[in-house]
Amino acid sequence: MLATAMTLVTSSVAYAAGQGSGTVTFEGDIVNAPCSISPGTTDQTIAMGQVSNRVLTTVGESTPQPFNIELQGCDVNTTNDQITFTFNGLADPANANLFALNGTASGAGIRLVDPAGKDIKPHTATAPLNLGNGNATLTFNASLKHSNASAAVVPGRFNSTVNFEVAYQ
Repeated sequence: MLATAMTLVTSSVAYAAGQGSGTVTFEGDIVNAPCSISPGTTDQTIAMGQVSNRVLTTVGESTPQPFNIELQGCDVNTTNDQITFTFNGLADPANANLFALNGTASGAGIRLVDPAGKDIKPHTATAPLNLGNGNATLTFNASLKHSNASAAVVPGRFNSTVNFEVAYQ
């Protein structure tokens, strides 16, 4: 009877082990900074939608799409209670204040605006933004903007990759 019980236990364990498996990988960075950046906002994709070339030609710009960068556990003092962001990516060849598009679409670029409503130029730090202790959500905006009024906006698919860097002051 003991042998039968052991056979049943062994076969049920073997059966359970083959019901699925997987891997969990944890990755990130430890940084020397007063705040952590929320994992959900370090790598984002912002859907710009399907924007009419006529809107870009007549209005000049699409509806802004907001995106957030969330800071967590900020422990700031008077020497590092401000933050700047530098967004790095290719500048639009027709307008150095915009980020270039990759793909078949052309005649437009990505316009970024900081939480204070000021334009963000490629490779240029934003004006300092005030921070407090705790968590902070900073809302930026992105839109498609006609990059050169004398050039046509050509329909097609596009993407644009922009990296950001944070500096505390």
